[in-house]
Amino acid sequence: MPDPVRLVLDQTYVGSGLAAAGQVYAAVQQPPSPLPPVSFAPPVPDTGGVAALSQQVSGLSATAGLVGGALDKVKSGQFDPASYFPKAGDPSGLLPPKLLGFLNLPDLVTSTSTGDGKHVPRIVTEVVRDAVDKPPTAVVTTMDWSPKVKTGTFFGILMMTGDTGIDLHNTTRTPLDGHTPPQVESRGELRAFSLSFVGGILTVDFARLAFTSKPGATPTLDAKVKKVGFGGDLEFLDRLRDYLPTPANGPHFSVDATGIEVGYTLGIPAIPAGALLMQNLTLSSSVTLPFDGRPVRAHFALSSRDHPFTVSVMLLGGRGFFGITVESGDIVELEAQAEFGAAAALNLGVASGSVSITAGIYVKIQPEETDPHTLVARLSGFFRAVGELDVLGIISISVEFYLALTYNSQTKVVHGTALVVVRVRVAFFSKSVSLEVERDFGSGADPAFGDAFPDPLPWQTRCGKFATMEDA
Repeated sequence: MPDPVRLVLDQTYVGSGLAAAGQVYAAVQQPPSPLPPVSFAPPVPDTGGVAALSQQVSGLSATAGLVGGALDKVKSGQFDPASYFPKAGDPSGLLPPKLLGFLNLPDLVTSTSTGDGKHVPRIVTEVVRDAVDKPPTAVVTTMDWSPKVKTGTFFGILMMTGDTGIDLHNTTRTPLDGHTPPQVESRGELRAFSLSFVGGILTVDFARLAFTSKPGATPTLDAKVKKVGFGGDLEFLDRLRDYLPTPANGPHFSVDATGIEVGYTLGIPAIPAGALLMQNLTLSSSVTLPFDGRPVRAHFALSSRDHPFTVSVMLLGGRGFFGITVESGDIVELEAQAEFGAAAALNLGVASGSVSITAGIYVKIQPEETDPHTLVARLSGFFRAVGELDVLGIISISVEFYLALTYNSQTKVVHGTALVVVRVRVAFFSKSVSLEVERDFGSGADPAFGDAFPDPLPWQTRCGKFATMEDA
């Protein structure tokens, strides 16, 4: 059991009453060590990450219940979120309150008067008894807060307007039997806000994001997305979407103990334009809001590795895909591939032949495993040529040439592979011969003299075996 907390009556209240003391009537006598915090943050899966609040209690108010921060500001009638809640590195060990698991809530809330009703946290504690003459069985602590929020763009990602609102409600029932754990009921709602990624390239407008959790019940989520839009260099996608049918289900959602993911997929029908045909083109974007303090993650893709888009113009054709994942503006992964080629065939009856040429490039950028702040790039390119000749179905010859180069920015090495395959078939006899060569380039110059002797002692010992050189 923690040591009892000692309260002392506020001297202004004793001498002049509640009005003069700003409704503060008692203060916590400071103990040698910080008081145990009062937390209104149940486990992250239960709150949905809308907000997590903790505070160091410093006094009691007739209107707001438990209050924190400097009592002088509370008594003067001002609610200052920056001083009311703990800061990073607070001696109590408490963390600053977070919105959506990563945004510093006090930076988003305006100061107001302590008498401004619901715009100031109201924390009320009630002792529950089975009967008036019975000992208490539980303590119920309730917190309600609907703060005034600032308008503008914060942390480069969150955009709030005059219509943005936050509502927080927590009820904690703590049984006094010594073995039953507390039960927490939480409700949190954030309305009319937007999340912008990568300088506004991807923007998600939320009408409402609300979580409700009750003891013994599965937490529920109510997320309504008004629009998933593109800007900057991808603004053309918004204009393209205006001419396409809207998906029946709109944005899709998934929520679990780690966060919420909002995704949007737009399938584009085949686009024929004379000799040009583009098909299998899909635009997809998703945003993941973690509830455990990790950065917000956004992903945008143009088709995918498994289902690339294709483009063909008469004898020429190609395919490819593009995908990028970012966290708070930093690239987590960028992957792109483009292939192009041409093919032709000729049939003269007695003999037939075909030839095809394909080339492509692949790029992948991701953080280094040992240093997440350092990006490692992998660049690959290939060239493939195949020729076939068939005479009367009796004799056939095919030749394939394949060349690939891969560059790794971490090792500064270019790895090359060359392959030649010749296949010959005469009647029932067939033979295949392949030649393959691999080489590495650019691994660096020959080692310097100092690299051969990282420890100077062996070299000094060797030099000591020779006579000292004297000037002539």
